[in-house]
Amino acid sequence: MGRPASKRIANPPRAEFEKYGFSYTLAAQEMNVPRSTLYSFVTRGVVPLGARYRDLEDRFDGWFKRAKAAAEKGRVESDSLSSKIRRHGIKEAYLAEVAGLSPYELWYGLHMGIWPNPAAKKAVEKTIAMIIEKQEGKKMITKVSLSEEDLVYWGLKRDPFTNEMESADDIFDTKEMGRAEKKIMSAVEKNGWIAVCGPVGSGKSTLLKRIESKLRKRSDVVLVKPRTIEKQFLGASHICDSILADLGAVVSRSGTLEHKARHVGRILEEAYRDGRKVCILIDEAHLLRPDALLALKRIYEFEIGFKKLLSIVLVGQEGLARQLESNFELAEVSQRVDLYKLGSLNGSIGSYLRFKLDRAGCAKEVFEPSAVKAIGERADTVLSINNLAGAALICAHDISEKAVTAEVIKAIRGTF
Repeated sequence: MGRPASKRIANPPRAEFEKYGFSYTLAAQEMNVPRSTLYSFVTRGVVPLGARYRDLEDRFDGWFKRAKAAAEKGRVESDSLSSKIRRHGIKEAYLAEVAGLSPYELWYGLHMGIWPNPAAKKAVEKTIAMIIEKQEGKKMITKVSLSEEDLVYWGLKRDPFTNEMESADDIFDTKEMGRAEKKIMSAVEKNGWIAVCGPVGSGKSTLLKRIESKLRKRSDVVLVKPRTIEKQFLGASHICDSILADLGAVVSRSGTLEHKARHVGRILEEAYRDGRKVCILIDEAHLLRPDALLALKRIYEFEIGFKKLLSIVLVGQEGLARQLESNFELAEVSQRVDLYKLGSLNGSIGSYLRFKLDRAGCAKEVFEPSAVKAIGERADTVLSINNLAGAALICAHDISEKAVTAEVIKAIRGTF
């Protein structure tokens, strides 16, 4: 008779485990066991035999004590946040996306009081406050467009803040943006891996357009852009398909992932021998799941000798940086990625507004120094500055001001 493949323990810990609302998936990840194995152990007391699971009971006991203690402590300090979310009908998935967190990070923070870092908790608190303000009727400053009358009044040929990016010449150069661009171009040249992160409205999309514009003019560079709209569902197979499609290879819908990966390897080797640089460019990379980032790492390991066969450029919100900095599951990815964080305009708001007005045909000074200072006190990203400045031009026109003053900025009600 063969040896039994498993054993059973008395009194499976299901009741206590589920009492705290712990996630089987998250717990399994922390204990480094398959979810199905943990589920069988917790619900039925089944422990697989074999060296890998010899200490499963001890591992579970240790994890459960830590998780229980964290839950008791975190439940107190996170209760107000959880109750606000329930009271105002805020969906956790929506909150995670807006706050730039993964669903796992948000769940741990809300239900166990364990946040990736203090900034993550502040981002959630700020997002909840913004949603509640909107629900309670407090005005949010949203996108506004100047009317024809506004354009004539200010001597503008077009709206300086709406759909104004017609070419690379419309991009305002900042030291921050320049450094990010140099880092990306260096990664492309040296077949490196870079992740550029920043808050909503920090100029990531503008930077991406500029990089794309430059790279598409080069005959020695092939851009690979996965077209999956919902990046959270991007996986290894999608990435392989994108590489094959953008390099002009036949994409087979049949065959195993192993077969597809080998095909990708051959295509990348051909491109390398032809002197072509392959660059995978992924926007909204904060939505990528850990398994997608690990898949990218495996593809990044394709090489001939010591030469990498491609470069990877990820652009995303702050949640991507938090993943790379705090998710130990991604340690092998983090150690390979050059992480660059975009900041705000950092004292360049006046120059930025002047540039935007110049590009739109306005030769006169419109924003007084006091107004520029007032804008800096309320807005800290390119997108929020655009919206506030546009609203200020409309407001100043309405009251027949010849320039935008600090009083005009302060008179604009709303928040970001």
